[in-house]
Amino acid sequence: MPTVVALGLLLGGVSAAAGQSALSATQPDRSRLPAPVRLTLRPEPELVELSAQVAELLELRSGLRVEVAGPPPPGLPEAVPEGHVAVLRAAGRLQLVIGVAGGRSLEASVQLTPDGAWPEPRSLALAVESLEDAAVEQARASERVDAATPAVDPEAAAAQAAEDALIAEPFRPASASRRDEGAGDDAENADQNAEGIQPLIHARSYVGGTPASTGAVVGLATGVGLCAIGYCLVIQGEFPLNGENTSAHDVRYRYMTFGTGLHAQPLRFGRLQPAANLLLITRLGHFGQDMGMDMGSGQGLDTDLGARASLELGVELLKRFDALVETGVDLTIDGWQVSAAGSTLERGERAVPWLQAGVRYRPY
Repeated sequence: MPTVVALGLLLGGVSAAAGQSALSATQPDRSRLPAPVRLTLRPEPELVELSAQVAELLELRSGLRVEVAGPPPPGLPEAVPEGHVAVLRAAGRLQLVIGVAGGRSLEASVQLTPDGAWPEPRSLALAVESLEDAAVEQARASERVDAATPAVDPEAAAAQAAEDALIAEPFRPASASRRDEGAGDDAENADQNAEGIQPLIHARSYVGGTPASTGAVVGLATGVGLCAIGYCLVIQGEFPLNGENTSAHDVRYRYMTFGTGLHAQPLRFGRLQPAANLLLITRLGHFGQDMGMDMGSGQGLDTDLGARASLELGVELLKRFDALVETGVDLTIDGWQVSAAGSTLERGERAVPWLQAGVRYRPY
């Protein structure tokens, strides 16, 4: 009998050990599981390599995975999902936008180096961590507010609100109400736009011509302005270097030209920079003398007034240097004809198409 009892105990121990072994085999090896994703970086194409270096630094600091995914939503980086960070280039800086719960977002920026190069990966990684901390703190604050808000019956709240409005709310015209509601939004938008205003400065060389040109005209141009969200108010000047060698009917490239108006560049596709221009222009020159007219003692400078519409495409060759192709139409509004000694001559065509190419330098 003792032998039977001992044998039973031995078999029971073996069965329990085998069961424990089988149960352990079904458990996942946590050391082999992939680490959870901490953040997802969404850089523009030209910032992918820099973002990969930033991801490595963030992974080393936390031990959690940081992925590098496709570019942010075009034209709307604020639409990135929660836990995603858009990395894109703005004027003179790199902009970071992180998605927060509830469809909200937070922004930060890192300035480029004085020579226009990308910032160090370490400084960009620290900026991403600070932005992540701010997003986490905002999410916690929202949770605390939600937890502290007592549950309210929607129907009872609506009925009470309607009753309070009938008793205490004085009559206001709808237009006044809309003005009051919009005042806060206008102030907020004004602050955001003030922060987003950037200077525009450029200098360029060009070669171009028109149907009235007798050859290619070479010149220099410069411009300054102020920009916000891709739209700029500009003042610019163009100075032909060999304009006297072309026809007097070539009003586009024979004379010094000054203009002011709108430069629109709302979109950017990597290194491609399409833009449009709409300007009022004036030219300075000896129009009558160039047309072979006897102007008597009136040999001073003449001016005219015109309008210019053009489209351009810039390609960033190096930092701050762009190759530029531009085409457009100049329309002479006033000063199209020159009169002297009872005769009148027309200065070429009233609407002049033109085409030019060049190199642009942007010191910003």
